[in-house]
Amino acid sequence: MSSAAVDAKWARRLATFLVVTAFLMEAVALVLLVPNTALSSVAPLGFFRGTQYALGVAFAAAGWLIVSRSPATRIGWLLLLVGWLSAVVPLIAQYATYGLIGHPGALPLAEIAAWAYAWGYLPGFLLFFPTLLLFPDGQLLSRRWRWVLWAVGVTALLILPALMIGTWPHRGADLMLRTIPATIFEAEAPLLALLVGLGNFLILPIACASLVGIGVRFRRSSGVERQQLKWFVAAAVLTILLLFVGGILALIPAPFDTPAGVVTGMLLPAAIGIAVLRYRLYEIDVVIRRTLVYIPLTALLAGVYAAAIGISQRVFVAVIGQESDGAVILSTLLVAATFAPIKNALQARVDRSFRDVTDAERRLLVFTQAIHDQTAAPDPGRTLRAFLKTAVAAVSAGGGEAWLETPAGEQSAGSTPTRTQGQGVDVPIDIDGRRFGRLELDARARGGSFNTRDLAALALAAERLGLALGAPRAADA
Repeated sequence: MSSAAVDAKWARRLATFLVVTAFLMEAVALVLLVPNTALSSVAPLGFFRGTQYALGVAFAAAGWLIVSRSPATRIGWLLLLVGWLSAVVPLIAQYATYGLIGHPGALPLAEIAAWAYAWGYLPGFLLFFPTLLLFPDGQLLSRRWRWVLWAVGVTALLILPALMIGTWPHRGADLMLRTIPATIFEAEAPLLALLVGLGNFLILPIACASLVGIGVRFRRSSGVERQQLKWFVAAAVLTILLLFVGGILALIPAPFDTPAGVVTGMLLPAAIGIAVLRYRLYEIDVVIRRTLVYIPLTALLAGVYAAAIGISQRVFVAVIGQESDGAVILSTLLVAATFAPIKNALQARVDRSFRDVTDAERRLLVFTQAIHDQTAAPDPGRTLRAFLKTAVAAVSAGGGEAWLETPAGEQSAGSTPTRTQGQGVDVPIDIDGRRFGRLELDARARGGSFNTRDLAALALAAERLGLALGAPRAADA
């Protein structure tokens, strides 16, 4: 076994250890949470704590899936580390609460756990920004963005030691109940307070730079990377929306606020995992379209229903002198009648804003996704012949031939029964920068040249096929 294979094996073992311990820490935290929730001095789990619980397992699971398939991927390790550090926080919080407030003296080192809880959130929080900046390929946009990573390190050096030193004398139940005002720290250690203030000041430019980096990368991206960024941006927007509605505005009532927080915490890690693993990568366009249709549709129908209820009740009061259930029936019928016209209008508007997928693109996408979903490694020659058949039918080519790259040079993998004369097109297929083969497509059977959308569809399909052929298989695990 080569040294690279040994390194990959130990990397997967380390990743498995991290994800298992993250899940175990979350499980112990949930066990301790049950008696802790009965305490009158402890606030219920709520939206934000539900989000916090989800972050640990979601980031750790996404990171483990990525590392288990590609141990050298930096994003996978960053996600694993963020998830593991995030899983520590609920554990020490519930441990300290149980040992200091619920059952004082029942657990050893509970005061240390309370002290660690005062600053334990920071490492995972700060590591999230490099994850954003390095997404999706683990590389910075350029050397000019290194200052953000340095700023993250400086922020950690400013805040972490200051918090650790400043909260040490106050370790205990007061830290868990948040009964110590910030003015006490400022009076006791003004230098430490200044260091924490400087570190907090750096967090805003770091966050802004990370978001700008995502925007710049999206603007420059194309093909696979653009689809990856679409997943991330869609999940980020939805996460921010749920945080605003459920957390800041507190519009989600108990007990639904905690499950909503859990879902919110899982959105971004799930999107990052899908994007980096490239599983069902191109279905994000369908997700975006349906979101742009059904969210406004729900809002409009809710408005129509509320307005209809109000108007019809006023009519009933004016006519019969009291409110009536007939208003609800009439409003429901009105919503049912207006559903289809409003949906069709929104769908038409969205379709005009987004380029529709051609039949050629759809056929090629189905083929490449089928290759990706195979559990066993596909036969190269058979795959090229099937790709040739699909491509010829998708773009109405007159025929063609598939060529497979071998150590001895190109070899024909097969051709169509009929061929046509005229200017055709070559479609190269690469796997991780290495030439796998190519398609030689003849001119259109009915004359005319291939349009730009056909050429783009063929190039994108070749790229997807290269990714599908290079993806790890369950049978190889």
